[in-house]
Amino acid sequence: GQFQQIESQRSTTDENKGNFSKSMTSFLHQAEEKIGQLQKEEERVFLLVKEITEYFHGDSTKEEAHPLRIF
Repeated sequence: GQFQQIESQRSTTDENKGNFSKSMTSFLHQAEEKIGQLQKEEERVFLLVKEITEYFHGDSTKEEAHPLRIF
């Protein structure tokens, strides 16, 4: 998917010109942005799971050992 696209762009542009450092800097910047997006999405999903769990089990999530248990 997207990683292959980034990899192919990197291969055909900067690395072919011998600019490995610039290529890696660009890759790391893109990776940091993606990790940030994924962390925000993870927080959102956990909040939704918590809401659903509280709906079905009351406020037992504080003592629940399995935060992903819904039913």
